[in-house]
Amino acid sequence: METFGTLLFSLPYTILSDTNKVLLLCGEDFRYTLEGDSLDAWLPALLRKMDGETSIEQIQQSLLPKDLPLFHSILHRLLGERVLVRQARAKQNAEQAYGIQVVGHGMLQTAVKQAIPKGVLGAPTIFFFCQDSLDYQEALLWNQQALSQKVPFFWVSLGPMSRAYVSPLFLPESGPCFACLLSLFKRRSPFPKLYDLLIRHTQQGEVIAPSFVSDVERNMVVQVALAKFEQACQKDPAASLYQLHVVEFLSLEVSTHDVVLDPFCDACLGRR
Repeated sequence: METFGTLLFSLPYTILSDTNKVLLLCGEDFRYTLEGDSLDAWLPALLRKMDGETSIEQIQQSLLPKDLPLFHSILHRLLGERVLVRQARAKQNAEQAYGIQVVGHGMLQTAVKQAIPKGVLGAPTIFFFCQDSLDYQEALLWNQQALSQKVPFFWVSLGPMSRAYVSPLFLPESGPCFACLLSLFKRRSPFPKLYDLLIRHTQQGEVIAPSFVSDVERNMVVQVALAKFEQACQKDPAASLYQLHVVEFLSLEVSTHDVVLDPFCDACLGRR
C-alpha cells in the first residue's frame, strides 16, 4: 500500500464545497477546484485534518475503500502543484537562511535595525546599506567593499525624498552591482551630470544634506526592504527579489524595474 506520511498545506487555504466539487482558496491568486462524484461529502473533512502532525494513513481510515484511489490521486496532484508539502520539507523551507547586518547611517539605518525581528541579527549575512542622502560616492565605496568581501546586500535609500529605492539583491559573483544600477539612473536622467557633481562634491570632503521624510514614509520603505529579505530566505524566491523597487510617497505606489548587468561597469568587470 502506498504511504504518504505527514502532509500539510503550503499556504493557509480555505476549503469550500459545492455539489460534487471542493475548492481550495488562498487569497485571490491561488485557487484549485477538485471534482468527483460526491467529493464534497467526504474530502473537505479529510483535508482539514492535514495539520502536519496526523499522517495520511490515520486520516484515511474513515474513508471507504472505493474512494481510496481517487483520494490518493488528489494527493498526488496537490503535491505536484505544491499545494500540499511534506512536513520535513516545510520545516526545511521555513528555516532562516540568513542574518541581517545594517550599515550606513542616519534615521533610515536606525529604523531598519529597530524593525528587524529578534534572532535575525548576526549570522552570515545579507547586508542592508542604508542612506538618507544622495551620497552616491559612499554607496560606490560600499559596493566595492561588498564585491571584494563577497557579501550580498540591498541598497536602501531615502535620498530622492519624494520617493525611495530598495535595490535588487546585489550578489558578489553574478548579476548587476550598485554601479550598474547607477549607470542605469544616469542613462534615464534628464540631467545625468548631476550624479557626477554629487560624487565629486563628497570626494572633495563636502557633505550632502539628508532628505526629510515622515516616520510613516520611512516605515513604508523599511517594510518593503524586510519583505525583500524574506524573499531572499525562500528556497524559490520571486523574481522581484532581483528588481529595483521604487516607493512613491505622493501616490503611495510601489513599482518594480529590471536592472541589468552593465557590460562596461568598472566596478564589477572581470568579477562576473
